[in-house]
Amino acid sequence: MKWQRILKTCICLWIIFAMLVVARICCRIFVGDWFPVNTTSMVPAIIPGDKIWVNKLIFGARIYKNLDFLDEGALKTFRVKGFRKIRKGDVVVFNAPIQRSGLDSITFKINYVFVKRCTGLPGETVKNHGHQNYSGAVYIPKRGDTLSMKNPKIYLYHTVISYETGGTIPSDFHVFLNNYYFMSGDNVRHSHDSRYFGFVPEEFIIGISRRVLFNNRDAWRQKFQGRRIFKRL
Repeated sequence: MKWQRILKTCICLWIIFAMLVVARICCRIFVGDWFPVNTTSMVPAIIPGDKIWVNKLIFGARIYKNLDFLDEGALKTFRVKGFRKIRKGDVVVFNAPIQRSGLDSITFKINYVFVKRCTGLPGETVKNHGHQNYSGAVYIPKRGDTLSMKNPKIYLYHTVISYETGGTIPSDFHVFLNNYYFMSGDNVRHSHDSRYFGFVPEEFIIGISRRVLFNNRDAWRQKFQGRRIFKRL
């Protein structure tokens, strides 16, 4: 009888542990997750050492349909319905679009994550100043837009068109399949953002951050910063 009780106790503990693991995984997929920030691109809103909470319920959780993107294949996802759309001014966490090797296109890397502020929505025109790649007035594509290949600014859209078509550029026009966003760092002079890497596809977006959880690494004194706990962004 004693061994039976021990066996039952072990089974119960194993079931509880398995349920906790499943709950943790489901929470990270559908509810939210935390990410560490180690750059100064969002100073003063977010400082190095901050751990920010990323809410996936607001915009809706992103679910992968396959894992082909791990070998630079096509990214295929669907998004659970969220409470609202991305708004201008939201602090957004996303997979940064990076240049695809040997092609004028972008690719997706699951562990290459940026946090920036949304400064341009699909269908809007943003104006940037300076000598960046995307300076001047820039239109942000939205799903269903038709762009002529004779557009004088077509070079700004080569990478996202190639991303949508799998590496080819049409000769006459292109109808966009995705919504795109323009993301900028608050610390303008020290931020690598959409002014340089271009438009962010909607399917690259992980979620919206509205709070700092905590900060345990002061950039100068290397100590815990209590004033950063649950700081609203």
